[in-house]
Amino acid sequence: MTRRIRAVQCQNNGYINEAAWRVMEIRNNNLIHLRITLASRFGLDFLAVTNTIVCIRAGRFGVFSPLHIDLPIANNGIDLVLITHGTLVGNSLVYPDLDAPQ
Repeated sequence: MTRRIRAVQCQNNGYINEAAWRVMEIRNNNLIHLRITLASRFGLDFLAVTNTIVCIRAGRFGVFSPLHIDLPIANNGIDLVLITHGTLVGNSLVYPDLDAPQ
């Protein structure tokens, strides 16, 4: 099964160039494989892969949600944003509190 994704690399201040989206197809749902594939397509070296956060963006003005698990098994198209650790936008990401009371 293939999944069509759109991906873009976010600038350090959070700006996304809407003309810079790249469309590609991936053949699995593994997050590590996805991270390596995206880094390769964007010309990043292996060290940069470990400093990259892959986020889903829900809609044009959606909040960036960091991916921590594999993609669901489906062929729905998704928008992915690559963010660098330690940047202004990377430091402002909100992560879920897994220890919060329910």
